[in-house]
Amino acid sequence: MPREFEELPGWSFVIDEVSADVYRVVGRDLAGRTVEATGPRLKVQMERCLQAASQMMADSHPEN
Repeated sequence: MPREFEELPGWSFVIDEVSADVYRVVGRDLAGRTVEATGPRLKVQMERCLQAASQMMADSHPEN
């Protein structure tokens, strides 16, 4: 089941344990852009994806 976060509207994240203590997190937004991280420690992989998605949002809406 996809997870969503208030601070990243329009993004949803799917978490899979692909091996013992190895996780793949894939985030996708409404425009079809994706971020992905795979490795040990779910919290680390989730944070990598959240940061990448946040940066992608910032890059697509630069401040004037």
